[in-house]
Amino acid sequence: MEAAYLQGGLALLARALGTLDYVVGFAGRDDMTEGWVVKRARDPEVCLAHSRDRVAIRERFGLPQDRRLVGIFGVIEERKNAPMVLDALDAASLDDVDLVLGGGIWDEVWAWINALPPERRKRVITHDGFLTDLEMDQLVAAVDCCPIALTNNGPSGIMGKALAAEVPVVTAGSTVRAREVAATDGGLACELTVRGLGAAIREVLSWPADRPRRNTVPPATPESFAERLLALR
Repeated sequence: MEAAYLQGGLALLARALGTLDYVVGFAGRDDMTEGWVVKRARDPEVCLAHSRDRVAIRERFGLPQDRRLVGIFGVIEERKNAPMVLDALDAASLDDVDLVLGGGIWDEVWAWINALPPERRKRVITHDGFLTDLEMDQLVAAVDCCPIALTNNGPSGIMGKALAAEVPVVTAGSTVRAREVAATDGGLACELTVRGLGAAIREVLSWPADRPRRNTVPPATPESFAERLLALR
């Protein structure tokens, strides 16, 4: 909240000095407010792949067809809490679920991976290194759930990809993302604990594939995002 006030105050000052005419800020996908000083642009839901093609995508990437998968994507650093997610799978007795890490994996995370005992290490599937937009989107669409367990309170681009691909999201550590999953019916919010994550992941994995989503907000499209950035609306 303090950051929002600071942003608004700086924007007001810049406009008063004539050095700024228009300011846009990222907003959660549930945020339908227009904004006065800082215009609101909802983080778009966009993905170049879809979960309906999960079998073919898994074949392309060599992912197991007979296991359920949860995935953490992007820059895989310590704050994304991969160890907590793996512990959550164990705590919820999800022995048939593996963890996929896709993106640039930091050395600290590799140290954790390499220290795992063999029976746990084989449940961590890594795709380390640069991924094109299409590759990232396909990996998101290939998993059964995207846990986003970090205390960054803003929107998540990976969450937008998962929503567009109709992959359930489990979010922890963010009130913004909690409001988003409630409004889009795209997953569950939980406490940032092993027990909380495990229970939420277990629940979304029990949802039927044809579960209808009951969105209370219109989709956050790339077109509407671009229009707001260009001051076209």
